Amino acid sequence: MQSPQKMSLHYKHNGFSLIELLVYLAIFSVVASVVWQGIKWAQGRDTQMDTFVKISSNSGAGLNTLNQAIASALFPPKIINAPTGSGIFANTQCLEVTKRISDGSNTTITFWLGLDSATQHYSLYKASTLCNAIPANNNLKKLTDPLFIKIDGTKDFFISAGDNIQFNFKTHKAVGKTNYEIKQNEASETKRFIKLSGTQGCKISSSTSLFNGSAPSTALEVVITDNLNASLDRLKFKYAAISLLCNAPASPTALNANLTCAFDTSTGSLKFISTEAMTGEDWAKIVSDVEYAPAVSTSTALLKGTTRTLNFKLDNISQGNMTLDLYPLARSCADANFAP
Repeated sequence: MQSPQKMSLHYKHNGFSLIELLVYLAIFSVVASVVWQGIKWAQGRDTQMDTFVKISSNSGAGLNTLNQAIASALFPPKIINAPTGSGIFANTQCLEVTKRISDGSNTTITFWLGLDSATQHYSLYKASTLCNAIPANNNLKKLTDPLFIKIDGTKDFFISAGDNIQFNFKTHKAVGKTNYEIKQNEASETKRFIKLSGTQGCKISSSTSLFNGSAPSTALEVVITDNLNASLDRLKFKYAAISLLCNAPASPTALNANLTCAFDTSTGSLKFISTEAMTGEDWAKIVSDVEYAPAVSTSTALLKGTTRTLNFKLDNISQGNMTLDLYPLARSCADANFAP
C-alpha cells in the first residue's frame, strides 16, 4: 500500500488540480478578450478608413472639377448670390467661370452649393446656366454627395480675395458616432485663376503664320473694330527692344529706310507702310511685335471681362479678326499703366 505522500506525488504528475484549471481558464479568458477587442478595433479602423477614403474621393473629385475650371478662367470668376426662390440653392452663392475652349471661343459654367435637408449639408453642383437664372435639371450636374458645411457661418461660401477665390467650406460627414472631417489648409482653400507667365509682354499675338499664303503687299493695318475706348486703348510696336507708340498719321514714325508706322487714337488704327512689297510671313513677324497697352494707369477691375476685337488688313483687304481678352493680357504685361 502506497503512502499518502507518494499518492499525492503521483496525482501531480498525471493531471491538474481544479484550482490550476480555474486559474488557466481565467488567464485564457482575459487573453481571448484582449485578442477579440483587438480584432474588433482593427475591423472598426478598417471600416473607418474605408469610409474616409470614399468621402475623400467623392469630395475630391468634385473639388478637382471646380479647381480646374478656376485655374483655366480667362478672368476672375464672378460670385453672385443665388436668385430668389432657387430652392436648395437659396441663401448660397453661385460661382460663374468663363474659360476658353478648344475651338477658340469662350464658354461659361457655374458652380452651386445645394442644401440636403436630411443632413443639413451641401452638395456641389455644376450647371451651364448663368448665375442670374435658377438651373434646371437638364443643365445641372451633381458633382458630390452632401458633404460640405461652412467653415465660418458669418461669411459667404465663396470669397473674392484679390486675384484669388477662397473657399469658406469644408468636408464633413457623420457616420454613426464618428465624425469625419477634412480640413483644407490655407493653400488649398485659396484657388488662383489663370495668370500668364509674362514672357509675352503685352503682345497681342506670337503667331508667325498669321498671313501665310498672302500676296506681297505694302501696307499692314491692325485696327480695333469693337469696344474701342479712344482715351484708353493704345497699340504699340516693340522695336529694338523698346515699346514704341507710333506718331499720328500726319507725321508717321520712321522705323527704317523702308518702313513707317502711325497710330490714330480716334479710330484705334495702327498702320505700317513699306516702300517695298513684303510677304505675308514678313508682316506676321511685324504683328508678333504689336502690343496693347493702356494710355493711362488703370485698375484690373476695369478690365475684368473686357475684350477688344482686332481686324488685320493687308493693302486694305481684311485677313481676319481676333478677340483680345484684356484681363489675362494685363496679368502678363509689364507695362506700368497696367495694375499689378
